[in-house]
This record gives sequence, C-alpha cells and structure tokens, in this order.
Amino acid sequence: MATHSTDNDKKLRANIQLLRRVSAQVLKTQSTSKVAGIVDSLQRQFAALQRNGSANRREQMMNSLRNLTPGTLTEVIRAFSMYFSLLNIAEESSSLHARRRQADENGQDSSAMQPLLRTINAIAAGMRNTGQLISF
Repeated sequence: MATHSTDNDKKLRANIQLLRRVSAQVLKTQSTSKVAGIVDSLQRQFAALQRNGSANRREQMMNSLRNLTPGTLTEVIRAFSMYFSLLNIAEESSSLHARRRQADENGQDSSAMQPLLRTINAIAAGMRNTGQLISF
C-alpha cells in the first residue's frame, strides 16, 4: 500500500509540474508578457515563503500585490484561478485512481467511477496533446 501511495504522489507531482508548464505557456500566449512575468514572480515568491515563512518575505509578496493596477490584478487572479482549478482536477484524478486501485484490490466494483475517470483523463490528455486550454 505504501508503494501505491508513493507512486500516486510521484504521478501527482509530475502532473502538477506539467500543468504549471502548460499554464505558463498558455498565459504567455493569451496574456501580456508583463502579466506572465508577474505570475511567475508571485509563484516563486510564494514558494520561497513556504520554505522560509519570514515576515519580511510575506511583506515583499504583499507589496508586489499592492502595487498592481486593478486591471493587472484581475488578470493575475484569473491566471491563478485557472491554475488552481487545474490542480484540483489533477488531485481529484489522483484520488480517484487510488480509490479505484484500492477497490480493485479489495474485489469491489469500481465501475461507478469510470465515467468520471474517463472525463478527467480525456481533459488531461487533451491538455498534454495540445498544450492549450479551452476558454469558457
């Protein structure tokens, strides 16, 4: 069981890295280079804040946000919203795969999850193949 958990974690981390790269590429093509740079900078600042949660780092990040114009801030929020939606899909997919594997190992019927798994996998495959996201 620990091996499955470790494998799931590795796959999830790989999917998250893929989604981050795809999101960055889409952002570069669908937004301005300024917004793409701000999003990248904020992601790096947040990662640094997670590693070392000093008050100084937090204040630097907050100042970065305070200095944005309302229009730019709106674009940055949209970019992060898209990114976090994709992360949620990746995490849900990973969780469903783990539950399916566990159900199969326990001899339980996992067919009820099949339609959702197919949908999530189709979305992920489409994103990997095209490197693009669909706008609603």
